[in-house]
Amino acid sequence: MVKTPKLHLVDSGLACWLLGIRTPQQLHSHPLRGSIVESWVVSEVRKAWLNRGERPRMWFYRERSGREVDLVVDRGDALLAVEVKSGRTVPSDAFRELNRFAAIVREASAEDTTTVVPILVYGGDERRRQQGVEVLPWHEIQSWSWTPR
Repeated sequence: MVKTPKLHLVDSGLACWLLGIRTPQQLHSHPLRGSIVESWVVSEVRKAWLNRGERPRMWFYRERSGREVDLVVDRGDALLAVEVKSGRTVPSDAFRELNRFAAIVREASAEDTTTVVPILVYGGDERRRQQGVEVLPWHEIQSWSWTPR
């Protein structure tokens, strides 16, 4: 595991403005689109915690090899492993890192009953379960239970 900070600008509108992005069409073709959407998701999850008056327990996971999970949320009853894809379709390899992370946690916590809930947030419209992963469209992000129940 690599311990390095990851910076997210929590105001995606300001980020777009600073990058000269003024229209949705410009964002759609911008090379930093994925990073902007990822920061937006992190910001929304963080707000869900703060709106409950709680301090968010979240980080990201990255290995020296470059494998990573965009966001890990310790909800107390489960670890939410979140991958963010800005596209309207889900790439075939999108679940690989989530499933790998879940396997690593299971192996590391053999006596523990830590549950990993893999989630893929993407730019499409359809919510479904695929390859053991909850596929969540971007517009349903506020309806997901990011915080302890």
